[in-house]
Amino acid sequence: MGTPTTWNVTLTRTAPVPSGGSDISLVCRLFTGAGGGTPPAINAEWLGSATSDTLRDNTAVMAVGESTATCTFTGIVYSATIGSTRPQVQVFESGDVTKPLFVTPVQGPTFAVYGVGCSAPTTGFCSTTGGNGAVAYRTDCDNDYALDWVCMDNLGYRSTVRSSSGCQVAGGAGAAAAPIADCPVAFNPFPIIISQVTVAPTPIVANQPTTWSFVVGRAPGFPLDYIDFEVVLWVGEGPEPQIPADFRAAAAASSPYIRVKSAAINQGASMTSDTLPPYTYANAGAVRFAKVQVLKYADSISMLAGGTYVTGDYTVASSSGGTGGGTGGTSSTTADDPTISLSFIRTGPIPLTANPTPGDFVTFSAMLSQQASTSGASGSAKDVYVSFQDGDVPNGPESPRQHITLPGDGSTPAAPNVFIPTRLYSTPGTKTAMVRVYSQPGSGGNLLKSAAVTFTVDTYAGFDTSLAVKLGHVVAAAGEGIDSSATFVNVTQGVSVAFDAQIQCNGTAGAADRTLYWSLYDSDMQEESRAAVTVTPQPDGAALVGIPNLTSRMYGSPGGRNVVLRLWDSAALNSGTLLAMSSAVYVWVPPPPVVPSTGGGGSGGLLEVVNMDLSPTTPSAQLPASWTITIQRSSSSSTATTGSTSSIYFDAVLYVGEGPAPSTPADFRAQLQASSSNSAYVRLIGGVVLAASQTTVTVTFGNVVYPYATFDRSPRLQLLQPGSTASLLPSALQYYSPGSTFNVGANPGSDTSISLTLTRGGGTSAANPTTAEPVTFSATILRCCDGASKTVYWTLVDGDSGGGAPELAPRVAVTLPGYSSAAAAQPTTLNVPARLYGVPGTKLVELRVYDAATGGNLLRTAMYTLMVDGYSAFDGVCAASLATSLNPSSLGSLAIGTSVPLAASVSCSGSSGTQRTVYYSIFDSDTWTEVRTAFDLPADGTMRGIPNVAARAYSSDGGRNIVLRIWDSASGGILLATSMLPVYVAPPSAPTVPATTDGDDPNLAVTLVRTNTAAAPTVADTVGFVATVGLVAAQLTDRAVWVAFADGEAPESSLRTYVLLPAGSTDAVAVSVPARMYNVAGGKTATLRVYGAASGSTLLKSVNLTLTVSPAPGLDPTCSVALTRSGLADVSPGTVVTFAASVTCGTVGGGTGTPRSLYWSLYDTDMGTEARAAILVPDNGTPADFTTVLLTRTYGSAGTYPVALRLWISAAQTGGPLLVGMSTPVYITVQPSSTSGGSTGGGGSTAVEDPNLMATLARLYAGSTATSTTVADVVGFSASVSMVAGSQATDRAVWVAFADGEAPESSPRTQLTLPASGAALNVPIPDRMYNVAGGKTATLRVYGAASGGTLLKSVNVTLTVSSATGLDASCTATLARSSSGSTVAGDVSVGVAVPFTGTVSCSGGTGTPRSLYWSLYDTDMGPEVRNFISVSTDGIVVALPAAVLSRTYGSAGMHTVVLRLWSSPDMTDRLLVALSVPVPVSVVSGTGGTTTPGDDPDIFLTLTRTSAAGPTVADLVEFSASISLSSTLAAGRSVWLAFVDGDVSNAAESSPRMYKTISVPSTGSVPVVVGIPGRMYSTPGVKTAWVRLYDSATGGMLLKSASVTVNVASAPGLDTSCTASLARTGPTPNADVSPGTPVNFTASVTCGTGGAVGAQHVLYWSVYDTDMGSAEVRIQITVPDDGTSVPVDGPSLSRTYGTIGGRNVMLRMWSSSAVTNRALVAISGPAYVSVSGS
Repeated sequence: MGTPTTWNVTLTRTAPVPSGGSDISLVCRLFTGAGGGTPPAINAEWLGSATSDTLRDNTAVMAVGESTATCTFTGIVYSATIGSTRPQVQVFESGDVTKPLFVTPVQGPTFAVYGVGCSAPTTGFCSTTGGNGAVAYRTDCDNDYALDWVCMDNLGYRSTVRSSSGCQVAGGAGAAAAPIADCPVAFNPFPIIISQVTVAPTPIVANQPTTWSFVVGRAPGFPLDYIDFEVVLWVGEGPEPQIPADFRAAAAASSPYIRVKSAAINQGASMTSDTLPPYTYANAGAVRFAKVQVLKYADSISMLAGGTYVTGDYTVASSSGGTGGGTGGTSSTTADDPTISLSFIRTGPIPLTANPTPGDFVTFSAMLSQQASTSGASGSAKDVYVSFQDGDVPNGPESPRQHITLPGDGSTPAAPNVFIPTRLYSTPGTKTAMVRVYSQPGSGGNLLKSAAVTFTVDTYAGFDTSLAVKLGHVVAAAGEGIDSSATFVNVTQGVSVAFDAQIQCNGTAGAADRTLYWSLYDSDMQEESRAAVTVTPQPDGAALVGIPNLTSRMYGSPGGRNVVLRLWDSAALNSGTLLAMSSAVYVWVPPPPVVPSTGGGGSGGLLEVVNMDLSPTTPSAQLPASWTITIQRSSSSSTATTGSTSSIYFDAVLYVGEGPAPSTPADFRAQLQASSSNSAYVRLIGGVVLAASQTTVTVTFGNVVYPYATFDRSPRLQLLQPGSTASLLPSALQYYSPGSTFNVGANPGSDTSISLTLTRGGGTSAANPTTAEPVTFSATILRCCDGASKTVYWTLVDGDSGGGAPELAPRVAVTLPGYSSAAAAQPTTLNVPARLYGVPGTKLVELRVYDAATGGNLLRTAMYTLMVDGYSAFDGVCAASLATSLNPSSLGSLAIGTSVPLAASVSCSGSSGTQRTVYYSIFDSDTWTEVRTAFDLPADGTMRGIPNVAARAYSSDGGRNIVLRIWDSASGGILLATSMLPVYVAPPSAPTVPATTDGDDPNLAVTLVRTNTAAAPTVADTVGFVATVGLVAAQLTDRAVWVAFADGEAPESSLRTYVLLPAGSTDAVAVSVPARMYNVAGGKTATLRVYGAASGSTLLKSVNLTLTVSPAPGLDPTCSVALTRSGLADVSPGTVVTFAASVTCGTVGGGTGTPRSLYWSLYDTDMGTEARAAILVPDNGTPADFTTVLLTRTYGSAGTYPVALRLWISAAQTGGPLLVGMSTPVYITVQPSSTSGGSTGGGGSTAVEDPNLMATLARLYAGSTATSTTVADVVGFSASVSMVAGSQATDRAVWVAFADGEAPESSPRTQLTLPASGAALNVPIPDRMYNVAGGKTATLRVYGAASGGTLLKSVNVTLTVSSATGLDASCTATLARSSSGSTVAGDVSVGVAVPFTGTVSCSGGTGTPRSLYWSLYDTDMGPEVRNFISVSTDGIVVALPAAVLSRTYGSAGMHTVVLRLWSSPDMTDRLLVALSVPVPVSVVSGTGGTTTPGDDPDIFLTLTRTSAAGPTVADLVEFSASISLSSTLAAGRSVWLAFVDGDVSNAAESSPRMYKTISVPSTGSVPVVVGIPGRMYSTPGVKTAWVRLYDSATGGMLLKSASVTVNVASAPGLDTSCTASLARTGPTPNADVSPGTPVNFTASVTCGTGGAVGAQHVLYWSVYDTDMGSAEVRIQITVPDDGTSVPVDGPSLSRTYGTIGGRNVMLRMWSSSAVTNRALVAISGPAYVSVSGS
């Protein structure tokens, strides 16, 4: 503090340095850090005065041809600063300090400013050791930034004067010397220690680049100041340095055997790590070692505590021969295997005579072959494993090895057979790319061959200078946020590295935003992924734009990576121009520490297994299970110390108990490498860390699926060193196993309506069968009781291979009759074939039923346990042998489809010279029937081969016993001999699909192109699109995605399209994108987006398509088109938006008034298909008549929509732009809805595309296919709804509504029960006429409930309605709202009558009356009703009777009503005489009506019980309601009925309400009897049941109610030895739930008192609540009579409620499956569920 300080700032020009031009004058502005100032945070804070010690200016000149310039700042005094500080510098062009040249200021080194501290010591301090080299100087001993005094001499004298000790003198000579800890910075001059020095690759190979890496740390007690130094390595060849000065001298002389790296430990940090430049060992040699020194920067003084570091011994392996070469760099090869030929070259794409830059893509080609045998015969094929290393950093990682089979005939491949991805490089410099060939996959193995190509990457000069990008890593642990100055990250293998990035864009104010495409790239990435980001140019570039969702990176292998952020002008991969690139952040992943291990032998195991837990303890076949394993440090004394001092890294490898079992550690590793890192039966969790601070660690293997029901399975666990076969388990263990076995139970299936039986043929035989006799089975299937037939598919698993045998194929279809009651139900017998078994033992035979011939859902299973005895009655004369030419070791893990050649032979002894005929069969569990074939052989005991034995190949995984059987006759007879060959077919391995990043799923391929690209479109053109979605790599299962399209002018389509990508295929699937026109000229970016769900979810992939839309050409300037909207406020989804139109042609008074026949359309891009309607436009400037046209639009999703009115010459939508005029677009902003309602009119929630539903909607044309429709025509529709076959096991209820495009959605909705078979059901839609000409969009909507609910599916059809033609001009019809009883023009409520007045007149005659027919029509009515009227022809106006001119509406929305005049009562006669102007009626929700709620005097309602008196909780209680009307009413009524059973005080009403129409004929009202579904009650007591009548299907007004009481008694005759329990589960089991939330239960039943071994109870359980009515489902369960608690499980243990209210749910145990049998055995206490909310 107080000492003048000088700072030098060196500026370097980016290459290339120009040779011409002018000098550049620069201003350097330095934030010194003096005075305790705060560094400027933004560019604006760098402006203004710069004269203080805190902010200083100086100038520099960058001369022409020079690459550097220096700014020098002198005389800076740090007078007010004590502690750590750091300078920063910003550079400006001279004369304009408003434009900085750096995106962010450049930061200097952190340094310390010290205070005065202790005063100079008294006289005599440090003078007593004269002649011994004593020296006194100042330093900070105790890290408090106050200077202390120390004294040392050559003989060990040490004394201090420290601020922390009150500035007292301490220390002396000999024993009195001050401790080193009093001032380690002075007394310990060696502040650096070496933690680790490693070399890669291992082993070192001659002529192959080798890289040494180091980790160094701060010595204990040394101050946490900034320390810089140089690490110097002697590689072990050439002259060996002995002392620090030798290392410095060799480095200064550029010795080829010395490698130097500058490094530093930042202030506050404890260590750093880095890599040294690579070195290539030229010769193989004996044992060697390397040396490391840490030297003071540019000095020979060592900073390394403990002296020179010497590495462990190593050897350099030999290499020889090889081929290589090529252009584009220097190629070289190494080889250990002379039979392999490897060629590796750089191929482009830039000319090979030029060097690539970081902006260029670099491609390579490699070809690999095996030389032919020297004998000329074809040799054996060889499996090799090839990796690629791009050379971007010297110690970069190798790519995962790819498997290549080299033919043995010496053939050369026709094309390069090694896949090498296109690469980008992060930094300029010399790069050496490598291809290596290994003997085994994964890691390890022998290096058989390698080849390298060396080339130079030049500096990239094509950057956009207006852009700058900054990349840093996020230091989450230190809470520092982004650290853009740190270019080095040291991270443990498997730990995520987070990044942050910012973009700066310089430009003029008001300049248009720029869309750029960024990619985060490193050499691990197979393909670069780009995403869009928008930046706004700023005059001073001050605005930093952060990049959202910047991905983290995680590395699974050691090595270095350069991570860079690039900005491109194109989203397309491997194309475009590189605009800007960040500096590289270097990520170093050190190798995991090598821990001692004996590989399973000896006593050096470091780890022990505490326990292995399987959940569930008895998993079900085909359902997920998980293994949780706890691991601890070894408790043995030999490893406890070693294990507790450092972290232990290991790979956990689990054999799940299925398939071939590994034994040795090498077996575990080999099975992983033979399939994949997560095969079905050997699973890997790699890189597990047991930290130094931990004693145990837990790993969980999830989603373990056992394919078959089986027993006595045993898992095995091995803990291996990472990538190695060395075990870390105790030496006595080949592997760890819990010692106990587990069983796999059958998957019960999902369809509880199906019952199966499976027994041995003719019942259970007393004797066990043997392997010589066929076993027959009896099986039945029964489905009850919904009355619907169903086709299912059954198959059998014979259990011959301990549960590993596959299903018998093909599955057999059987159609089950539909039974409505259990009493009528009859089982169907299944024809199960007889089985032969290859080996004796216990067999679990399983009958399975599916809903599809292949794949599909498992509906039900049945099991039978069979004991098969060995056969011992062989005659001893004949012998058999069955073998294969395959390697015996491969039989334990065959690939699907592998051919197994068979060699069979037989011998029989007997009388010399005699012949014998035997019969042989080759049999396995895939074979349904045994086929015996005769074979003649001499009876001389000689083994004779059986010719032409067919090979076996298997299309599914599982175990088989292939058995050769020798018989004495063609059928029946005696088994003479057998021979068995067991094989196991391994399951296929799923392809490795990289993790999905938001918006970039690397396994999805998406395309979007225009169909008409010949010319640029205008706003008058229709633009078509074609889109596809496919998989990059085939998957084992189908994959469902949902696709949305955004045209670039309107929001994304609201209903996503469901696309199923089939398993095993990479074929692209076409996606339907409607064509559209654009309303606004300019650039558009259309986007196809792929999501993981029908709504919400992660964006998996998107692709953009840009196009430019031009203004419309050739508009008629004499015509004017205008469009305005009613109101300017934003609207919500579902709100009707009304418009007004104005169209004129010609000038006022300038024409004849002759009308032009034109066609108008109201269009926005939501519509896709345009609808044009005719209109007459006078040519004299008179506005066209739009009064009969209803111009409205309704939007279902939020966003901004431009709407335009267009005027066309033609009604045809093809043939080019015939646009007469077009309005200025009107913008509609639709805000997101804040409620769960929607535009459906039924209160549906946000639209969701249910992929398991299919719906169709089409127009019907009476007698023709003509598409023209007028307001006089009847329009018919056909519609259907179905369920995707196999999507679920049971039928499904949905509710369907129709909206015709002119009136609200139909109400009530139509209920459909969709069969599980996938059969389509027709939806009845009444015919309708339209009242208003124009475009219509009719919609069919499918919901999950009768009201409200989720919109599951919708489908549209568009049509254009024209005005009526051929009207009789002599007749007129008028219609108007009447003031009688309602507001003439105001809104009305649902249920309120709307009266009208109507008139008809005809002129032009003599008064002779005309017989006409009138109808009052709106589209709610469906069928039209025509009424006779006689009209005079002398113009007399006839008023229609007011009593019949009235309409009442049951749903809210806009309705239009017209009066029509017809010439005939025949409904097929469409000769319309006259048509009134449409009258709009706006109907709003509300109670309405004139009666008191709940007491309508015109309705009579009764409720009675119909079942027997005195019910109990076991009885079904039934009710009946009667409704009638007052005889004074002139018309009938429609009502909706709901029932409340009264089981709990807040019991829910039945839903949906029942719709009933009560008529009033001339003889008086006839009561309508309504049956109420029966129900059981959960608790005894007095219940009050209610029936309620409403005026609408939902909500509405209560018109009438009636009640009846029921006294419910307890159930008699319960079996007191049995108890049932039921309880809710979940985090808060007693909390209220919302409608639609699943409520789960746990249940159990117990019989007996415990301990007794007696009979079993066959009972039937049901979970029941009163919502179910009489639809109780009973399921069989077997309960032992020994007090054992048996869990009850099944789909019925979950309930979901659609309406609010309380329910009691109970578990009932019955003695019979018949629901008519009321013998209740036990009943649980009720579990209460309260459903609340909306």
